[in-house]
Amino acid sequence: MIHLPLVFSLLNPEQLQQCFLKWVEAISRITFGEIVAIDGKTLRGSYDKSKDKSAIHMEACLGDK
Repeated sequence: MIHLPLVFSLLNPEQLQQCFLKWVEAISRITFGEIVAIDGKTLRGSYDKSKDKSAIHMEACLGDK
């Protein structure tokens, strides 16, 4: 399992910010400035260790128009 605080501690904060801002600008161009909310959830108990199946992950996106 990936420990996110460890991953983030290994990243250069300035480079992360620069990359994130470029990503947001790209999304803004693609959506013509429309606000898009993105949310993700992992369904608790949906993994199956006996079949080596990972948990179900769901993503939702909602535009403002």
